[in-house]
Amino acid sequence: NNSGGKVFFGVTDNAELCGLDIADKTKREIAEHLSKLEPHSDTEVQYIEFGKHNKFIILLIAKPHSLSRPYSYDGTPYYREESTTRQMPQRLYQRLIHDRTMKSHPWDEDFVQNGSIENIDSEKLKKYISISLSKGRLPQQFESLKFKEEILMRLGLIEQDKLVNAAIVLFGGKFLPSYPQCCIKLALFNSDSKRDIVTSEQLHGNFFDLLREAELFIKRNTNISTKFVDGKMDREDTPDYPAMAIRELLINALAHRNYASSSGYISVEIYPGRLEIASFGRLPDGILLEDLQQRHRSVPVNKLIADLLYKAGFIETFGTGTQEVSNICERLNRPLPIFSEEYGFFIATLYKSYSDLISQKFSQLSKRRQNILGFVAQNKDGVSNKEILKFLENSISDKTLSRDLQELNQVGALRSDGEAKAKKWYASI
Repeated sequence: NNSGGKVFFGVTDNAELCGLDIADKTKREIAEHLSKLEPHSDTEVQYIEFGKHNKFIILLIAKPHSLSRPYSYDGTPYYREESTTRQMPQRLYQRLIHDRTMKSHPWDEDFVQNGSIENIDSEKLKKYISISLSKGRLPQQFESLKFKEEILMRLGLIEQDKLVNAAIVLFGGKFLPSYPQCCIKLALFNSDSKRDIVTSEQLHGNFFDLLREAELFIKRNTNISTKFVDGKMDREDTPDYPAMAIRELLINALAHRNYASSSGYISVEIYPGRLEIASFGRLPDGILLEDLQQRHRSVPVNKLIADLLYKAGFIETFGTGTQEVSNICERLNRPLPIFSEEYGFFIATLYKSYSDLISQKFSQLSKRRQNILGFVAQNKDGVSNKEILKFLENSISDKTLSRDLQELNQVGALRSDGEAKAKKWYASI
C-alpha cells in the first residue's frame, strides 16, 4: 500500500545470504499467499540460485498500481510504518478507497445529478470563449457557434446528453442545495488567534465569481504603503502582498482542490502579518511539499477543469504555478510562500515581511537575533560578520555576534559559506 519494493527470503537478520531449500510445496505456498491479495497484485517472483548446495534466494518484487490501492491480504488491509507492518486504520483505508475512486472516474467528469443546461451562465460562457480564442488555444470554429448546448458539447462539458460536474464548477449559476462545495470562506482576524475575528463572509459561486470575490476581499482588507523615491516624480506603491502571487494561489486553490466532498471548500484568512489560502484536498501522489518551490510534474486532480482553464490562460500545463509564486516573491525580495498540509487541506501562506515570518516561526529567539536574521534574509547575496555588526551599529562584540550566528545556524535559520573573513551568511527561510 505504498510505492512497492522488494522482499528477500533466504537472508539472515544480519543481512547475510544463507539461501533456502525450494520444493514444489514452497512455490505452491507462495502462490497461495499471493492469491489472498485483493485486488490482484502484479507481484514478480524470482528464484535465484545461491551457492553449490542447491539453495535459492527468493525475491518478491511488488509492483502496486495506483488505481488498485488499497490492497488487502486475506480480507484485511495493512500498511508499513518504518520497519513494522500494521493493520491499516479505518480513516486511512477510507481515504485510499476515495482516492482510487477519484482516479478511476474523476469527479469533474461525472454527470450532474440535479441540474440542467438552464443553470449555466451564458454570459460567463461567452466571455470564456472570447478569452480562449484570443489566447489561440481554441479552434477558430468556436467563433461561429451560437447555441449554448453546442458550445458545451464541444468543450466536453456535455457527455451522453448530460452535463458533467465541471460545467457547474466553471459556469454554474445556482449551487445550493446540490453543490455546497462550490464555496469560499473569507475572514479577517485582529490577531493570530481565530477568536479575534473582525469580519467574515461565506459565498457560493462558480470559479470566476469566487476568484473575483476573493481578490476583492483581500484588496479591501490589506494595505498599500506609498513612498516617494529621491530623484523620481512618481510615487512607489507597495501592497502588503504581491497581487500576482495572490492571484496564482487563488487560481491554484480553485482549480486543483478536491470537489468530490460536499463539505469541502476553500478559505482565505488574513492575519496581521500573514495571508493563508487553504483548499480542501491533498497533494497528488508523487508530489512533495518541497517540490512546489521549483518546476515539477503537473498532476491535475480535476483534468477537465484544468484543461479548460489552460485554454483561457488561467493556468499552464507544466506545474509552474507554485514556482511562479516563489519567483514573484523572490523578485520583490519578499518571503517565499510556505506550503503545508493540515487536516485534509493544502495551505499556502504568504508573510507580509521577513520580520512577520521570523516573529511567527522563530518566536523563541531573542529580539536581537530576530533582527539579525531579518537583516540577513533581506540580503540574498549574503552578508559578512562586519556588515552585520555595522547593521547593529556595533552595539555588541565580535564574540557575542559569533554566539548569535552559531545559535541561528543551529536552529536552521542561517547557513554560512566561506572561511574566516571571506565567510558570508545566508538565510534558510
